[in-house]
Amino acid sequence: STDASMDGSTDASTGAPGYGPMPVPASPPPAPPALSAPPALDAEEAAMLRGDRGPAAQAAIRIVVRAAQTQGAARLVPVTQAHIDGCMLISPASLRFALRLVELGGRVSVPTTLNALSVDTRRWRQLRVPPEVGVPASALGDAYVRLGAQATFTCAPYLLDSAPGAGELRGKPARLGWRNAPSMPRHSNAPLKALPSPRLARGRDSPTRPGGSRT
Repeated sequence: STDASMDGSTDASTGAPGYGPMPVPASPPPAPPALSAPPALDAEEAAMLRGDRGPAAQAAIRIVVRAAQTQGAARLVPVTQAHIDGCMLISPASLRFALRLVELGGRVSVPTTLNALSVDTRRWRQLRVPPEVGVPASALGDAYVRLGAQATFTCAPYLLDSAPGAGELRGKPARLGWRNAPSMPRHSNAPLKALPSPRLARGRDSPTRPGGSRT
């Protein structure tokens, strides 16, 4: 298995030390949010959900559909670009998730950039970051690169050369699946004028789905 170890052993796929036993929460977890009806899916989305596009795409769209249900979204919105914020090592599950997608043969289907990692991939040893943090954090970035994402490692994708150009924005509103801080829409809208649709602003649509480019 490519899952990171949880019992103090070493993960053979990444060389990362095990994380040890996870602490037991002092209080029970909060109740899950109420779910609305699933969003309406188009033919391509339905094919992904059935598994016709492979197990990785199926796993990804299942997560997107469940997220859409928690938001009460009526449908999914195809995107032309994506920015992954989940490449920061928050817990062992961060690495497990990315490695599982790699194991399933997943690949990004639209141009995808990566947020800043938890460590400097080139200098974390020089900076004396503990190996139990530096190894899995660096492996997480490597996993997303293996999925086809660009090794940008920045929280400002709107300043990259890969940001949508003026022609794309003027001819048709860009659909950007960019996830980072809550200020991302404001910072993106200023240089790019990539404004959300009125329906999205009212919470009617879920902003992203995997494999969504229609351009």
